[in-house]
Amino acid sequence: YDEMVLDYLSNVRSEWLDETWRTGFKMVWEFAPNPYFENKELVQIFRTNTHSKYIREFGVEKLEVAEPIKWKAGKDVTFSEVKVKAKGKKKGNTKKVPRPSFFKQFRNLPGEELDDDERQFLSMELMEESDDEIDDDQMVEFLLCQYYEFADQLRGTVIPRSARVYTGDVFPSDDESGDMNMDDDDDDDDDDDES
Repeated sequence: YDEMVLDYLSNVRSEWLDETWRTGFKMVWEFAPNPYFENKELVQIFRTNTHSKYIREFGVEKLEVAEPIKWKAGKDVTFSEVKVKAKGKKKGNTKKVPRPSFFKQFRNLPGEELDDDERQFLSMELMEESDDEIDDDQMVEFLLCQYYEFADQLRGTVIPRSARVYTGDVFPSDDESGDMNMDDDDDDDDDDDES
């Protein structure tokens, strides 16, 4: 469901919130006009802190969304509509059921409630790491860290090399090693000098 919406993604950029890089960054997802939502941009603001001015390791405190997604009628991909048959009635009602979606990360955390499906998935995911009871705060913290790590990888790795990612130059071909091919391919020229 997300793929159809992401076809309208035209650009992704990041901006530091200040010149020290210590308070966080924002991710700006630009979309062409589309049949799914009205927003031209979806903006995530990751608020971070550092525990030491000498170490550039950040802890994420909060995810803010500049404005919620304005879904067009019947186009919200974070839910599916399921027909529920009422007893004794010929015609049933429809019920919105949450489903996994990339677009669920465009919300304020902490702040917005988790749905039951997320709660169930996250409790199973986190129970593997701990035998203790998992509460909503821990689940929100886990989600927040996941969203932050994804955005930070995009900001630090993909966006600076976006043209090479787009053309496929950063990925090795099948006959090369598993390392990312970030260097220029000038090695073949050296072989010609041996004759």
